[in-house]
Amino acid sequence: MANLNENVQVELFAFDKGKKTRDIKAISSIVEVVKKDVLSKDNIEYMKVKVKVKNNKEGKPEYLVLYKLRKDSYMADVSQVKIDSNYTVKEISNNYNDEGDFDEVEEEEENNSYDTYDFVFATPVSYIATALDAINNLHNMAIAAGYRSKKLLDSEATVANYKHYLTSGLKGFVNVGHGSPSLIVLDDGRLDSHWFTSLGGTSLNPTVVYFNSCQVFNAPLQPAVMHSGARTFIGGITNLLIGPSERVCKCFWQDILLNHKHMGEALHDCEISNYPNQNSHGISGDLGAFKKLVIRPTLLLRDPRCRIRRTLDMSDLRCVRPTILRHDHRCEIIRRTLSLSDPRCIRKTFRPGCLIRETFKPGCFIPHKTLNPSCRITMVCGIDIPDINDGMPLPTREYNTYYDQDNDDESWYEEDNYTDWDMGDD
Repeated sequence: MANLNENVQVELFAFDKGKKTRDIKAISSIVEVVKKDVLSKDNIEYMKVKVKVKNNKEGKPEYLVLYKLRKDSYMADVSQVKIDSNYTVKEISNNYNDEGDFDEVEEEEENNSYDTYDFVFATPVSYIATALDAINNLHNMAIAAGYRSKKLLDSEATVANYKHYLTSGLKGFVNVGHGSPSLIVLDDGRLDSHWFTSLGGTSLNPTVVYFNSCQVFNAPLQPAVMHSGARTFIGGITNLLIGPSERVCKCFWQDILLNHKHMGEALHDCEISNYPNQNSHGISGDLGAFKKLVIRPTLLLRDPRCRIRRTLDMSDLRCVRPTILRHDHRCEIIRRTLSLSDPRCIRKTFRPGCLIRETFKPGCFIPHKTLNPSCRITMVCGIDIPDINDGMPLPTREYNTYYDQDNDDESWYEEDNYTDWDMGDD
């Protein structure tokens, strides 16, 4: 029988307790054991094998744990290989559950100074073209939607970095890589259900976690992720094919970020249109809209279609004003005050509540009800608005709108510090 894995690359995570080794002889012996005694007998084709070495109390090698990354899917097959001090194979166990094996491993601390982000898109396998393309696509999509995004590729896709960002209050976290029902394989180790279970009940809140990996939407990993407080968890129920699965992932995030579909509906539709087998992906937790919008109509333009106040065409952007995007980091409510991470959002505290202020071009406010035809509304608190004037002069005014969070009927208040316009009977 032909050896399907003759040229497979074998990498060592680390020896016991996180210690690196420069013992060339030991490394060569381990690689030879993996290739000769394990991979040569496998009838499944792999693209890479990652290895951890477990030592006994005397510091001698006791067994190896192999994470074998399949070539056609994001499945990680885990095997245990018991060896003696001379690296002679004693026993091989496939479908091995390694949870708890390396609890005592001292992970290397990352020296990064972590910044704050809304999204993290990561893959330890950027050598897979479709994985890299998905991460780049999603990263650019998030930035275009107004979010702060971070990519973790290869050597940055580490256990320490994943643990930090998953518990940092992200809006979304995506990993594209190999996994199994109990773990995902990273560049320097694996992240398993044992870690998620050890977290508190709100540690991952409010993150939407998407693991584009095989069989992760099964016990013990799926319930462990939800137990740790994830808002929503998406992952593979069965083996996910390399290529089609990334298309589902990209479609899902485009639908919920840009097309405002509910998450459950988006995953269902994207799987139907992009994947050969239905019910291969699972989703749990919040299945509703990813970004919650609070929109209240406020008269913007002197437009005949906006005949009188409080009778507005909600489908016409010229007749409504999106006053706040609660999940837009540029205008996020923090302690009832508008957070300013975007210079287009002007903060000024007049009273308890959240202030949104429209931005007009300089010189557009002219008293005595005189219209300046050159005035254009350029944006509304971070929401770019195209030129929609159709040659009509605009009313020019400044006003402040408040949302009183303590008021059960969500009353809106306008401060009478602008020139009003007679737009018809109330």
